[in-house]
Amino acid sequence: MAQLLSVNVGLPRDIQWKGKRVYTAVWKDAVRGRRKVGRLNIDGDGQGDLQGHGGEHRAVLVYQIDSYRYWERELGRKDFVFGQFGENFTAEGLPDDEVCIGDRYRIGSALFEVTQPRVTCYRVGVRMDEPRMAALLVEHHRPGFYVRVLETGEVAAGDEIVKVGDGPERMSVAEADALLYLSGHSRAQLERALRIPALPAGWRSSFQALLQQEPNEGQTKGNPGLAVVSPPPAWTGFREMRVSRIERESNSVFSLVLVPADGQPLAVVLLSAGVGVTPVLAMLHALAAGKSSHPVWWLYGARNRQEHPFREESRALLQELKHGHSYIQYSRPGRDDQRGIDFDAAGHLAVSAFDEIGVPREGQFYLCGPAAFLRELTAGLAAWGVAADHIHTEIFGTLDAITPGMKAEAHSPHLPAGPAGFGPQVSFARSGLTLPWDAKYQSLLELAEACDVPVRWSCRTGVCHTCETALIAGGVEYDPEPLDPPAKGDALICCSRPRGEVILDL
Repeated sequence: MAQLLSVNVGLPRDIQWKGKRVYTAVWKDAVRGRRKVGRLNIDGDGQGDLQGHGGEHRAVLVYQIDSYRYWERELGRKDFVFGQFGENFTAEGLPDDEVCIGDRYRIGSALFEVTQPRVTCYRVGVRMDEPRMAALLVEHHRPGFYVRVLETGEVAAGDEIVKVGDGPERMSVAEADALLYLSGHSRAQLERALRIPALPAGWRSSFQALLQQEPNEGQTKGNPGLAVVSPPPAWTGFREMRVSRIERESNSVFSLVLVPADGQPLAVVLLSAGVGVTPVLAMLHALAAGKSSHPVWWLYGARNRQEHPFREESRALLQELKHGHSYIQYSRPGRDDQRGIDFDAAGHLAVSAFDEIGVPREGQFYLCGPAAFLRELTAGLAAWGVAADHIHTEIFGTLDAITPGMKAEAHSPHLPAGPAGFGPQVSFARSGLTLPWDAKYQSLLELAEACDVPVRWSCRTGVCHTCETALIAGGVEYDPEPLDPPAKGDALICCSRPRGEVILDL
């Protein structure tokens, strides 16, 4: 008989970790008596980071006493208490390799549905005083799982856990977890996972991205279900260039025409900076050169005519296309800007206008711009009904930093305090910073943090791929080895050190 052994709750609080302040609710304490379970929380419980935890599909975290005993043996520990793994329910029974996504259970007077495995997060390692814990939970197939609350009610330690429904496809929690985080993603497994209605949107989009990966690519492309993977660079390191021409495009934008100093032909030409129009303009050139017969839409937003780069060039290219369409929005039109000539409408570019102007939902959408622009337009297109595999994005600029549980503080990148190290040179290319490696840092991520270089991370153990970064030059070595290697030309900076001189796209 499956049984609820303990109900554990805790509210977010600040803790000190590695000299930093982390806001977290991973510390849970067992409570006595009956507790009301709402749609989002158990009474007295909360989450510190609502991006990675909490919400309807992650209302309650469940972990098994059998896994407690397993980790006591594996880690040589005898100090565990209920809530040790940050879980709300400690259960007898419900093993991860038997419980399936979509299974339903009645506990007390509440009804629950299994939605997804535990999110890989460094904070469980902080709570356990074991930095590798996020990776170990995945590697040993003992992640635990989240449930959502279908019927609110009350629960208490000692309640029987009664299974009342089987999830479709019978995919266990351990299998779903391994399908995303470990190598070897079979098409049949991914298709099974996508047929499970209980699976949250985030997991579904990750499995969809894996399903769309071209066969036989192996690790060339890494894990698109986890990382924002960039194409490999056209060449390693830097090439010396010469500016052959400078062209003024608008009040704030100019183009640099670059030619290689060694006279050898390039793999790619990049003409300007600071505007997301640049790569899509290159696509427009290719479509015009190929005399494309497909309908082509040029949708563009600018502040005004004075801040509208490539205005005449894009118009000339569209006129060469048999089915070329243009829609221009100015957010702050100037007094001399003419609607219908210079621009079509005032305001910011938004999906809400696409029906009116006739943009087809079945088209292939290519977006480039700042992170906020991409988030808004991508979400809008998805809500409008555009299939995920018809939306292609490229960020212009750096990605927003991700530092879960920590307050974001903007500082200019700088050399770390104290004497310099004696190791190989590490360059953060976007930050314009080069310094020698110091063995006191456990990873390239720690070095970047010491320099206030903007970074993205979550698990800090090579599982989630949030930290995956383009490696412009050089090589790295891993400790621990990542459970699923990154894409070719990338590095997981949370668990790697330089093998020699390296240049990172940070």
